Amino acid sequence: MAVLKGTFIGALFLFFESITGSPRISAIACLAYMGCSTFVLFESMFSYESLGIVLCVLIFAVEAASKDLVGRERLKVLGLIALLLMSLSVTHHLSAFYAAIYLGAVACLEALRRDASMRSEARIAVGFTGMLAIALPLLWMEARGNHLAGYLGPVVETGFKTLLGKITGALNSDQLGAPPQPLAMRLTTLLAILLLALGLATGFFRSLATAARSDARAGWLPIQDVLGR
Repeated sequence: MAVLKGTFIGALFLFFESITGSPRISAIACLAYMGCSTFVLFESMFSYESLGIVLCVLIFAVEAASKDLVGRERLKVLGLIALLLMSLSVTHHLSAFYAAIYLGAVACLEALRRDASMRSEARIAVGFTGMLAIALPLLWMEARGNHLAGYLGPVVETGFKTLLGKITGALNSDQLGAPPQPLAMRLTTLLAILLLALGLATGFFRSLATAARSDARAGWLPIQDVLGR
């Protein structure tokens, strides 16, 4: 279990570093993740789940680090990703779905990009990886049978109903008597969280820092220089 934890954190660090380009930010992100109260026990409840999340993060790290490879090196990486995806599909179906969602989203975003700097070979590789990530779990479920609806369906349904209840301010049996917040405030909070997550995912805040002049003033004042252009 300790080896899996170490491998997981190492792969998570490499994944963050490939995205941010900063070892310091990657280390801070890993420390923030390790500070979660469920870090020690949650992934250790089931051995297959512990292996599944490690394989999932390894796939993310390898895919993110291979974006600039070409030719035979790219084919080798595709073979490694395919092997990891096959291992993940037979290990933990839920982690395989997370990988399919992530790689499928990456493939869709690359297909929608207007920037022509990305080579056609890289686009094909990203699309092939996304299709493989989606197809392998489905093929494995088709071969072994689909048991998700029996135990995962009620959990998703209950969570969706609870989320709708919190948004609309509906009362439930486990409320402690605190007055519900207005619907507009709830929607504003959710929108703010989504915008913050979108800004972090697309590098918007990092672009603000790089767009400011090197001789700009310290603190929050460079944002004024950027917006004034």
